[in-house]
Amino acid sequence: LLTALRLFRPGSVAFGMTAQADIAGSWHQVSMPFSGRCREDAWALDQADEEELRQFVNAVRRVGRRTRIAWALRRFETGLERTVPAEGLTDHLLALRALLEADGDRGIAAMPARLSALCAQDHERTIVREEVEAAFALERLAIDGHVGRSDRKRLEKFPPLETIAASERHLRALLHDLVCGYLSTDLKALADEILTADREPAGDDIAVSEPVY
Repeated sequence: LLTALRLFRPGSVAFGMTAQADIAGSWHQVSMPFSGRCREDAWALDQADEEELRQFVNAVRRVGRRTRIAWALRRFETGLERTVPAEGLTDHLLALRALLEADGDRGIAAMPARLSALCAQDHERTIVREEVEAAFALERLAIDGHVGRSDRKRLEKFPPLETIAASERHLRALLHDLVCGYLSTDLKALADEILTADREPAGDDIAVSEPVY
């Protein structure tokens, strides 16, 4: 249920510390395992959403446990549970790479192009590629401890929090459509097919930009 709610709509979801359980015919308060902390982006579930959510929960239950999708789902949720957004970014980038990189790829060159093919209209693909490249650049800065120390003018196009949110949004969209069966499980082949049809380069033909921060 928690996984389904986290995929159902943008935002972070976590269980409370306690819940009510029916034990031997009476309700008792029971402890719940820690499931992360909610950010300030809560959303309300309307009664009209009940049937759609019920079907989606059933779809999440059908995901095989030992698959790339299941692994990416775990990384997605781990990223949401991080208290530091930049740390969650690494989890989400790992999930995207697991879904979109092929064994023969070198570096991260192919992933931005493939993601843009699957998540954006033709006129928006450049923006999505730049967002992904900026996310990898931000991750490198976070590893080096430089986030928050850069010149403000260099952050205007890709502010860190917006860059992190974009990566989370793209990953959620892919996982949602994979769980629902709207996309082929071989996302790499599907994306490359789209790029080939549109005569766009993939793989080593894509140049990964230097950090923009």
